Amino acid sequence: GDFIATARTSKEVFERRVAGGSLTGDLFELPAGAVAAAVGFEYRKDEYNFTPGATDLAGEYGPISRGITAGEFDVTEFFGEVRIPILSDRPFFETLALEGAVRHSEYSNFGGAVTWKVSGEWAPVQWLRFRSAYNRAMRAPTLSELFSPVSLGFTAGDDPCDVDFQPTQAQKDLCIAQGVPAADIDTFQQINVGFDAQSGGNPNLKEENSSTFTIGVVVQVPFVRNLNVAVDYFDIEVEDAITSISAQQTVDTCFELLDINSAQCQAIRRLPNGQIDFVGTELSNIGARKVRGVDLQADYGVDLPESFALLGNAARLQLGLAAGWLFENTSQVIGASPLDCAGYFGAGCTGQGIFGTPDFKANLSAAYVNQALSLRLQYRHIGKLELASGVSSAIKKAGSRGYVDLSATYRPTDVLELFAGVDNLLDELPPLLGFSFGGDANTDVSIYDVVGRRFFTGVRMRF
Repeated sequence: GDFIATARTSKEVFERRVAGGSLTGDLFELPAGAVAAAVGFEYRKDEYNFTPGATDLAGEYGPISRGITAGEFDVTEFFGEVRIPILSDRPFFETLALEGAVRHSEYSNFGGAVTWKVSGEWAPVQWLRFRSAYNRAMRAPTLSELFSPVSLGFTAGDDPCDVDFQPTQAQKDLCIAQGVPAADIDTFQQINVGFDAQSGGNPNLKEENSSTFTIGVVVQVPFVRNLNVAVDYFDIEVEDAITSISAQQTVDTCFELLDINSAQCQAIRRLPNGQIDFVGTELSNIGARKVRGVDLQADYGVDLPESFALLGNAARLQLGLAAGWLFENTSQVIGASPLDCAGYFGAGCTGQGIFGTPDFKANLSAAYVNQALSLRLQYRHIGKLELASGVSSAIKKAGSRGYVDLSATYRPTDVLELFAGVDNLLDELPPLLGFSFGGDANTDVSIYDVVGRRFFTGVRMRF
């Protein structure tokens, strides 16, 4: 065993020091109420060190062998928040209030930044409340994003230089410039079904900035007691977004830009025979991201008649619904066309390590609850995915899927709790996306259930 896999003696240490404080209270009184405020500060210092052992230094782990890796940064932040009640207990103005917040952050490796938020709420009557907010935020890369090790892994992918994809003359010229032998360009074919992707951290990352706008309404339906409904629209834009794009998207972007000096084309490394050796997909500030959608949440509870009592305990029925519509999930590499992945698979929207985003998802639950027993039925719905435009595949659509889960919990005493259940009761199978767009499992393992029907049971004890 030691001959096949020797002990890895490398040492990895992450350390964080935190100090902070805050003050909260009321500043003064207005006719509608007290003006509340909070101020404070926080200091954080993060340190990361990786000391390689002999096997790492000897390169015995191949592409994932690591050398000395170390990094640190600290940040000092000051913040303030205030809530101002403007009107209350008046006709059409049960509540009208504004909130504001500001934060100054000073990073040792990025410099200073100011982020802020403004929000408001208006309740014309007790059962109806509108809310909205806009904020500018900044996120610095973490130590993991900056210094995580670089490694190679195989991924499915297509080479645009392959004659079967009918490359244009400009694309052929780019292929030759990258290393495809000129004599082979008219008959060149990709040997493998993919290529290696080099992934990991990037010490040259800079901070990302975002703007978020939300607006929504909360309704406590007056003619249906205990029914609460909340609907919120969100629009989020991120500049200099920190993420990695798939190897296939990197290659496609290169052949869209047709600039051998672009970051995407420089990320493609070819062998002397022209075949792609690997594609660099390390984390980077890729450009921009935008996400838009609507979230719906509703819940309803009602006491059940005595005829539904079990084990001598009165019961209650609780219903819940959480649904989300995703109108847009766009990423745009600098200089390239935007890619919208909301409701699509392929073209960099799914694949090995790249997870899809359906444009509709919903959870519906019903629970019978009393003091000793609870029974829960849940339905999880995942909307369909369609093949992204410009992509060729025998599979054009992944149909919607629904999963039914059942569970029960019994508490005979305050100390003992017994539970059991079954997930994916109807043994729903996942849709096939194919190896190119689904990875080794031929489907998206982050969205769909690949295990099938399964049972669980257990005991909990509280002392």
